[in-house]
Order: sequence, then C-alpha cells, then structure tokens
Amino acid sequence: MTHRAYVRSPVSIAALLGCVVALLIAVWPPAATRAQESGWSAPISVSRSPLRSWFPDIAVDATGKVHVVWCETERRRDGREDESINYARWDGYHWSEPRNIVAPQADVRRNAIAIGDSELLMAHNQTFMARMGLVFTTAPLEQAWLAPAWTPPRSVNAFGGTYMADITVDAEGTAHLLFDDWGYDQELDTVGGFADMYYRRSTDNGRSWSVPVNLSRSAGGSSRGQIVVDPSGGLHATWDEGWDRLSGLG
Repeated sequence: MTHRAYVRSPVSIAALLGCVVALLIAVWPPAATRAQESGWSAPISVSRSPLRSWFPDIAVDATGKVHVVWCETERRRDGREDESINYARWDGYHWSEPRNIVAPQADVRRNAIAIGDSELLMAHNQTFMARMGLVFTTAPLEQAWLAPAWTPPRSVNAFGGTYMADITVDAEGTAHLLFDDWGYDQELDTVGGFADMYYRRSTDNGRSWSVPVNLSRSAGGSSRGQIVVDPSGGLHATWDEGWDRLSGLG
C-alpha cells in the first residue's frame, strides 16, 4: 500500500507521529510515579525518531534480550518520504542505538518477528512493481542489528496482495506464518476479490514452507491477523473481518 492509498484518520495520525517506545508501561498511569506503583517502568523512547515510527513488533529470546523492529519514515532531500525497517535491542541494561536493517521503499513497511533456533525471524511487506509482496528473512540473534547479516528476502505470500502478516515459533522450532492476501473470486473463478487470511508453516527456519491454506474465505475482506501458540502447541489466530485494507472495499 502506498501513502496515497493508506487512509489516515486524525486519531491514527496523532497516534503514529510519536516514537516507538519500550512496551514496559501500563495503559493508565500518565506519570512515572504511577507507573512505578503499578509495577511498570516509565516509558523509554526506543526509536528516537525525528519524524515517524510505526508498526512495531517485539520478541524476547531465551537469554532475556528484547528485540524490537519498526517502520521508520525518512524524508529525502526532495521532500518525499521513504519507509525503512529499524531495529533496537535491550540487553538487560540499556537499549541499543536504532539501526536501519532493511532498505527504504515508498510504501509503508509492516513487519513481524519471532525467535527461531539462534536466529531472529522476520516477515515484512515489500513492493514489487504493482504487487505487495510478503518476504521472509533471518539473521543470527547477536548480529540482527547489522543489515548485511540478514539473509536475502524470499517471497512467502500466495498472490502478491499482502497488507500485514504475523509469525510465531512453537516449542519444536516450527515457524507459523499468518498473512492476508488476495482472495479467490468464485463467481469469476479467478484470484482477486476481497482479501483472505492464509497460513503456512516451516520446520527449517523458513528455508521451505508448506502450501498456503486459506483460513477465512471471506465475502467482505480479511486483514491484520495475529497468531500465537499455547504451551500445548495449539495455534490461535485472530484477524479483522469485513474490510479489504489494500483495496479499501468491503
């Protein structure tokens, strides 16, 4: 989705213009003293952004290190804006400096991360001409702040119409990917129509993936899914229903 196609209400603009902050704050306390009373620390600016930071995701590895990625808006000299993916890490003592790990593009980046076998797994949208691709990449946990450490992105969506995805890893090391993509129009017998939710899994840290399975087959559009795994290995997924966020229809 381009900036022109993304609908920004006044409320969403106000919410997005702030920096990404460490998710260590309670919802209600406005002051540091209240935060401490509630058991939460005061908010910390992670992105230290001069412009806009949005669509963050967070993961914690087995050593307790906290990994955060987000979309960072950058303004070029000609006044136009690009969107990159930035990364920062909490090592138990302090937050690292934000680092750009994915090259800028004109469209907003939406990203998701999970902890794999000594690797950080990431799925994010990437524009290919008129297509909205979803790609997958990995980096060693200790080198995730280095852009060259990330593997070349590999396409993992079905039809090239993805707005957002989510990823999780179970106790056996299997990665589970949930994403929206163009649906199947039964009347026209063709790919298109409103977006549906799809699921894929990988048992080798994303080197290969199962065939996409359509979970929603929505008549009015599906988007913005989230997926988690419970202690027994069961998968749970949620998503928006009734609006296609790429076309704006539904």
